Amino acid sequence: MTIDLDSIARKIDVDNRIPLRYYYRIADNLLKQASIYREENNVVDLYIILVRFLSLVSETIPYHRDYHASLPNERAAYKKRSRPVLDELESLKPEFKRRVEKLKDLHVKASLPEENGFNKALQSSLNSSLEWPVVNKSNNLSVDFKQPSGFGSHSSWNYNSMSSSDSRPIDKQFQKL
Repeated sequence: MTIDLDSIARKIDVDNRIPLRYYYRIADNLLKQASIYREENNVVDLYIILVRFLSLVSETIPYHRDYHASLPNERAAYKKRSRPVLDELESLKPEFKRRVEKLKDLHVKASLPEENGFNKALQSSLNSSLEWPVVNKSNNLSVDFKQPSGFGSHSSWNYNSMSSSDSRPIDKQFQKL
């Protein structure tokens, strides 16, 4: 098992359609989650959340089009919060590395010579919980409803005359949703 900090805390592109206050709300939630991990003494997740917070505050939020124009109080507050977070990250780094190495050793000892489905599922589950969620920039929620041929031309349409192949495209459309 490897933890790739570059992929975990990669820079998130700014979507200017999202108000800047939402980005600040996300930063607040990251700090709340960090305090929970701190209480649980969960160093690995605490380190990752703090790296994400710093990435959001220093690499993402400043590129929002409204950053310089609005919310000067939040801007100053988050700059002030960033320094203690950076100091905490520096102090956590040796313990983080030690625990990651311990997790790697446990993973190597537990893995079987040939990867079975359970190990692959476990690995993908671990990796997915450590990554940023995927942002789908294209929102394709349109559904094409096709009328059966002759629907409009007959006043009495017989439901039984519709073949099962005519209903498949609609079923596939709903499965995609």
